[in-house]
Amino acid sequence: MGVDGYKKIKGRKRTAVVDVLGLVLKCHVGAANQADVKAAPGVLFWVLETYSRLVKILADQGYQGDLGSWIK
Repeated sequence: MGVDGYKKIKGRKRTAVVDVLGLVLKCHVGAANQADVKAAPGVLFWVLETYSRLVKILADQGYQGDLGSWIK
């Protein structure tokens, strides 16, 4: 079982996509030991298909690697 930053619920990690107002567009709950960059493509695939007018995606340092080239 993984640990997600010593939150009260162990074993789960939440990946959320929000708009500029902070409203949740999509949320994914996965294993805490799964890397952020591994969960992102599944979530972003849905977001990019649903919101075709999406122009810019901002992410933190945890999403470095092949994710940027995958989005392009």
